[in-house]
Amino acid sequence: MTTTGDLLRRFVAMVRGLPENTRDLLHTILLGVASALSAVAFLLLTNYVFKVTYLAFMERSLTFFMTASFCVIMGTSLAVGLLLSKIEPDAAGSGIPQLKAAYWKEVGYVHWRPVLVKFIAGVLSLGGGASLGREGPTVYIGGGLSSVISGFLGYPKRLRRGTMVIGASAGLAAAFNTPLAAITFVLEEIISDINSRIIGRVVLTSVLGAFVVYAIVGRQPAFTLPAIDTVSWKVYVLYPLVALIASLAGVVFQLPRSNLMSYYKDADTLSAVQRNRLHWTLGWRASNKMPSLSNDPYGSGIMEAEDMIFTTHVGCPFGVQWMTPWGSEHWSNGRQVFGGCSNGGEVSFPFQVAQPGYYTLAAYLTHAPDFGIVRLYVDGNPTGSVFDGYGALVAPSGRRQIGSKKVYLAAGGHTIKAKVIGKNEKSSNYFMGIDCFQVN
Repeated sequence: MTTTGDLLRRFVAMVRGLPENTRDLLHTILLGVASALSAVAFLLLTNYVFKVTYLAFMERSLTFFMTASFCVIMGTSLAVGLLLSKIEPDAAGSGIPQLKAAYWKEVGYVHWRPVLVKFIAGVLSLGGGASLGREGPTVYIGGGLSSVISGFLGYPKRLRRGTMVIGASAGLAAAFNTPLAAITFVLEEIISDINSRIIGRVVLTSVLGAFVVYAIVGRQPAFTLPAIDTVSWKVYVLYPLVALIASLAGVVFQLPRSNLMSYYKDADTLSAVQRNRLHWTLGWRASNKMPSLSNDPYGSGIMEAEDMIFTTHVGCPFGVQWMTPWGSEHWSNGRQVFGGCSNGGEVSFPFQVAQPGYYTLAAYLTHAPDFGIVRLYVDGNPTGSVFDGYGALVAPSGRRQIGSKKVYLAAGGHTIKAKVIGKNEKSSNYFMGIDCFQVN
């Protein structure tokens, strides 16, 4: 007898056997539709809870309405508190900061439990009368669900950034029937890169999200706007004026020095709030054994790869990866730059030296079962240093000298490039991991 599990396994095997482009397209459509359906379900269940409580109470007396409403909001608040404190604390928060942290810190990996608890807690909170919005929870649920589904389909944790983002865009588009706003939000708020390689998938899933909500709920799932029959020339004259006023309001909002979003400048001009925040940041870095902040980040000769600006990355989507699952104490700062490279993919890291001379260059890399063979270049010139990243376990490589002898460097800017040139026959992919560089 064929079970549901057997059918799912056959489906996954069939998808994995498809050509890469076809597989990516089907994967994107699947994630977009699933995330949109989760957003629609979140909306409908929230409205249902509100309907069977507050709207039903309105048919009764004022005393009954006040008493029952108080009991509902207190009961749902206590239930949500228990869910977030006892069952899944990681589901706490609005959702957007947590999803951004997963994007940058966990390379797109989100566990299924926070997603499920966020969904339940969000329905209870919003439907139970809490003064909250559904944008944050919807974005988190859509992005988290996409990460979970991708894991089920065999995508490794380190390759779920793109899937998480396209799920978030589909969820947001479905929540408010706003595909353009979803695209803009994801590119600006989560990716922070309008030139991202996944922009096409973001656009596709945002449109799919709008289609799904339109098919199930209608064109206006959030609120109804009055129809505008005619538009006079006065409206077009007022548009730029309104935009200018809104822009000036945003500038004025950033002016007060007590605003947490304003940038730190001279120490003697910091507000009390900013000083407290800076002290907390320094204390957190010290408690986690991170190096003190300095204007000379290369003073020890160590250059953290994750702190360097990646000037070039071809065929190698990259990101900062925390190494906690494998013992973060074995990697400098507990992090590395992970590259989800294809064969021939490369990433370049710029650095500077103050004085001309002969320097010893070294790299600290990572072994893993799916890492490729990497050649290192200095200023575009091959150094002869080839590193086989394959390893049965994820482990640091230790110090690997770049080149067999010292390299002459003029004062000014230089570049170290890591390029994948193949893979060990035992390795399952062409990825790479770089912890830091050393220049002495």
